[in-house]
Amino acid sequence: MTSPSSPDDPQLKANTSESSHSADDALPPVQAPSAGFLLQLFFIPLIIVASIVMVWGMFSWLAHMGSDPKDLVKGLKALDDASWQRAYQLSEHLRNPEYDNLKRDPELAGELVDLLESELKDGRLDKARINLRIYLCRALGEFELDSVTDVLVEAATTERDVKEIAVRRSAIEGLATLASHVGNKKMRSHESAMKVLIDSCNERSSSGDLPERDEIRSTAAFALGVIGGGQAQDRLALLLADANHNVRFNAATGLARHGDQRCLPVLIGMLDPASRAGIDDELADGLKRRQKLTILTNGIFAASRMVTASKGNDLQSLEDALQHLIDSDENRAIRTKAKEALIILRRESK
Repeated sequence: MTSPSSPDDPQLKANTSESSHSADDALPPVQAPSAGFLLQLFFIPLIIVASIVMVWGMFSWLAHMGSDPKDLVKGLKALDDASWQRAYQLSEHLRNPEYDNLKRDPELAGELVDLLESELKDGRLDKARINLRIYLCRALGEFELDSVTDVLVEAATTERDVKEIAVRRSAIEGLATLASHVGNKKMRSHESAMKVLIDSCNERSSSGDLPERDEIRSTAAFALGVIGGGQAQDRLALLLADANHNVRFNAATGLARHGDQRCLPVLIGMLDPASRAGIDDELADGLKRRQKLTILTNGIFAASRMVTASKGNDLQSLEDALQHLIDSDENRAIRTKAKEALIILRRESK
């Protein structure tokens, strides 16, 4: 039997040395990298990256070119198919704190008022001009000047075709936003603005085939909730019995904002995890779930506002509703928000 070779065996060492020389001889000689290789490895990728950055910068520049608010106003007057996009951009700029100074610019506001008045008088119904009026209303609502109120009232009451319902709704939203800027009391003192909001709460479709009428009532309810005061809150109390759930929910949220306990039955229903109110049964399950989460979130938000505005009033029923939601099997995020609202409620009630 042959024994394994020892590591010190001369024959093994010779064989190993021979194999090593053979392997080394098979490798190519090591050479310094050529200029062409370095060019491919570093310079060409650098050019590609630089080109991408330049193209991105060019598109970014083009996207922002002409987006200065005052340039946008000049572009609006062209009244072409892109005018409504400029009006949209302008409304977004005015929401940006960077442009807060423009919200108090009477000259800029005056130009937009004149343009909206002209568009309302012209009354064109193509999509581009309807959108232009929509975004002009939105932009005007962002100003901190009550001089824009009258044209928003005019837009909120002008309807020669059902296509203008969208403009009316945008004007009502603009009045709500404007009230938050100029102050609730000033808006309450504007008789025509209050009248249009109250009247809009009475809108119904004679044929029942226009859900847009429900949206008008819902938006008016939101606006009255922002403004508050006896007249607004009394109208909101009537809307708590509206057949449309969005109208009821907006009415309850508006009353909660001012600590009006008439909202409690509807508000408690919004907080009920088992309630199906406001859920569209024709939607897919995922969308139904999203609707439910939105209603619960809005209910919790309204409950928090109610607590803050109630100043020590008895809110035991609201406390019980929040606790019931916390003890439910709803998702953790909703239960956490409900806990936060309940903590505020118990702290304020002491």
